[in-house]
Amino acid sequence: HRAMFDATDVLEWESRFSWILTQLVKRYADVSYTEQKLGREKKAVEQACRYIEEFYAKGVSLNELAEHVALSPYYFLRVFREEIGMPPYTYLESVRIRHAQRLIENGKLLVDAAVESGFSSQSQMTRHFKRIIGVTPGQYAQQIRA
Repeated sequence: HRAMFDATDVLEWESRFSWILTQLVKRYADVSYTEQKLGREKKAVEQACRYIEEFYAKGVSLNELAEHVALSPYYFLRVFREEIGMPPYTYLESVRIRHAQRLIENGKLLVDAAVESGFSSQSQMTRHFKRIIGVTPGQYAQQIRA
């Protein structure tokens, strides 16, 4: 619940909300719920990854991604997790961080790297960058220059 409301973008919020809602229905509904067996949706997931990599800076929503690959949002979320090993919002975050790394390596100011990578602020980029890379963007820039 807390993670859902700490979500930093639409894709993360929608993904967490969909996941939580489904888990609640599965656990507490009076009717039995059986999930559709996951199929081999490799092409749909690859297509979604390309879409994320193309539109990472503007951000994407779960509904937008699911619609793009013609799957329901929850089924898409399950298939994506199964194929990639992480939810789409984590994948989006990793794409943004890779892009920010390239910009920092090319000498961009950190605030510009944050904006161009699709983060809402430099502090948001710093928080995600440190969690994924292990150092702050400033420390990363210093290491590149050294």
